[in-house]
Amino acid sequence: MALKFLIADSVSLMRSNIRTCLEEEGCSDILESENGEEACTVFEKEKPDIVIMDLRIPGKSGMECLKEMMHINPEAKVIICSASGHRELVIEAVKLGAADFILKPLNPQRLIQAVKKAAGSLNKQKI
Repeated sequence: MALKFLIADSVSLMRSNIRTCLEEEGCSDILESENGEEACTVFEKEKPDIVIMDLRIPGKSGMECLKEMMHINPEAKVIICSASGHRELVIEAVKLGAADFILKPLNPQRLIQAVKKAAGSLNKQKI
C-alpha cells in the first residue's frame, strides 16, 4: 500500500520542493494545501498517512492544525517543517504529537529521514 502525503505550506515553491523530494523517493499520492483551514479539511477527508506542515500558514496556524489533526487521529504522523526553530515551539509541537520537526531551509536528506522514520512507525510500505 502506497503512502498518502499532505503538504501544508503557504509558499508554493516550498510545496513544490517538498513534492519533488517525495517524488524522487517514488511517492506519488501527494496532496497540497496552502492554508490551515484547507489543510484540516483535506486531512479529515483524505486521511493522509503523513503530513508535512509549516507552523506559519494563513488562517489556522500550524499549531492549531496539529492539535486538530491529532484530535481527529491520535496516530497521525505530522512532520513540522518551519523556519522558526525556537526551542519552545519545538517542545510544544512534540508535546502536541508532532512526529518530527525540521528546520527550513529545507534539507532534502533530513526530510526523507523524517518521512522514513514516520513511515516505519506506521508499519506501511517504506518509501
